[in-house]
Amino acid sequence: MRAIQKEQSHEMAYEKPAAQMKGQKARKAYIICKQGISAAAHSPAAWLFAALWLLSAVYPVLAGYAGLVAVAFLVLVVVLLLSLLTLPLTAGTPTLARAQDRPASRGILWVQIAILLTFIVFTGLRGMAFHGNLPSFLLFLAPMMDALNKVSFMLVNPILYFVLPMALLLILGVRWREVGLGRGYHSWRVTLLWSFLMLVLLLAALVLQRVGILPLLLALLSNSLQNGFFEEFLFRGALMSRLGRLFRQRWDWAIVLSALTFGLWHIGLEAQGFNGNYLLGAAHTILMQAVYGVGFAIVVYRTRNLLASSIIHVLLNVTL
Repeated sequence: MRAIQKEQSHEMAYEKPAAQMKGQKARKAYIICKQGISAAAHSPAAWLFAALWLLSAVYPVLAGYAGLVAVAFLVLVVVLLLSLLTLPLTAGTPTLARAQDRPASRGILWVQIAILLTFIVFTGLRGMAFHGNLPSFLLFLAPMMDALNKVSFMLVNPILYFVLPMALLLILGVRWREVGLGRGYHSWRVTLLWSFLMLVLLLAALVLQRVGILPLLLALLSNSLQNGFFEEFLFRGALMSRLGRLFRQRWDWAIVLSALTFGLWHIGLEAQGFNGNYLLGAAHTILMQAVYGVGFAIVVYRTRNLLASSIIHVLLNVTL
């Protein structure tokens, strides 16, 4: 009997520290989330994004698209919640990769950003031409854009989004790990957090036979070779990292500005859904695509590389 009591006392002594450890982890996660909310509340960049989002919601509501705005608000809430939960999951991540501590002149940074914006504008116009809504004053570009769009996106997109801009950045002294191609931190746990709901939806679609396994695999492969990693490199790995250094590590501005750029880059796609109405298209890019851009940017900033955001990006494209 005494032996049993002694064994039970040992078990209770073990369970008590385990419970305390769980309580300490939960409290630490709460503190990190609270700090994140406080930082956002004191960030002019975050307030700018919030103001632009609200302004972008006005015109669609007045134009009779209140339902789309309601969906966009739900997406905003989900993205912000997942972004908040990402913070404790990535606790202990180094503040900056060592390569990003290397000094660079503001002149060089401006040149790098100008090069990236050139590729972003060019590919954005190519998207407008693909969706048949290239502005009339830019119709002289139509033959070149049409010729590019006749080539497989699996060939053109990697070249325009990654190969050429990366080559120019390397010439200007950028290192691979500066643009999200170095070591990552907690990437898989963050990927699981953001992907869980999408994986459930895709599994349900397979079980209900709303999609076949082969079309799903082909969609995943196509998005991986066309959009996911390559868009993440251009907007998060390259543009956001350059903006972060230009703003002297004010990453809130880098996150917001890269997200807004990512949103407006989709104006060709969005305007097509509104019968060529650029104003509605631009508003919807801020309401939806820019919000996704904020989420992707936070994932990259916290994990320090492009693995998690690329996987999440591909799954999001396939799920939607």
